[in-house]
Formats: sequence, structure tokens, C-alpha cells
Amino acid sequence: MDGIKNFQLTPTNRKSLKGMLDNLDVTVAWLVNVTQKKSKRSLDQNDRYWKLITAFGEFCGYDKDEMHQEVGRRFLSYEKTMPNGEIKKFIKSTTKLNVKEMVELQEHIERVANQQGFIFDETH
Repeated sequence: MDGIKNFQLTPTNRKSLKGMLDNLDVTVAWLVNVTQKKSKRSLDQNDRYWKLITAFGEFCGYDKDEMHQEVGRRFLSYEKTMPNGEIKKFIKSTTKLNVKEMVELQEHIERVANQQGFIFDETH
């Protein structure tokens, strides 16, 4: 057996994983990593995000790309100290957000929008 790759554990396949582990050659050293799967943002979340920032951007006088950049600067920016000691600013891409992070981002945007008098109408 070549190993077990990208096995997603579910309540119904535990025995299957145990069987695969039992069948591994014990004379070979194996490396096992178990990590919690973090779901990437969903396509629905992405669609809603772009509708939200497009509408809020129009309210503020930005086009959608400008608003996307403004949201990144405000909510997704971070600093990193480079090997030479210089501190650089970066913006995390929304494509790297998981489901929870995408929910939180949209909640932040809507909170700021509401404070400015904008209410997002999801039906449009």
C-alpha cells in the first residue's frame, strides 16, 4: 500500500480508516497528520460578498473593485516583519478565508455600512 492520502473522516467511515491503518506495512515508518478541515468560503458567500460590496460601494461612491480594496485595507490587513527588520503591510485575500471568516467579514462590513446609514437589501 502506498499510504492514505486526503482521507476525509466522517462518522460513517471510521471503520474504513481503521482498516486502512491496520493494513499498512508495520516494517515501514509512516508519518500521520490529522488536521481539522476548514471549509473554504462557499460560492454563495462569495456571491453575497460581491453584491454587498457593490451596493455599499455605490452608496459610498466607489466601484466594486475600489470597495473590495477598501474592505481589504480596513478588515483584512496585517503587518509582517521581514528578515531585514522592515515592517510591511499586506492584505489577506478573501479567497483564503474559510466559511466562518467570510461570515465575520460580511458582518463587519454590514456593521460599518449600517453606521453610515446603508442597509443591504439582499433581494437585489
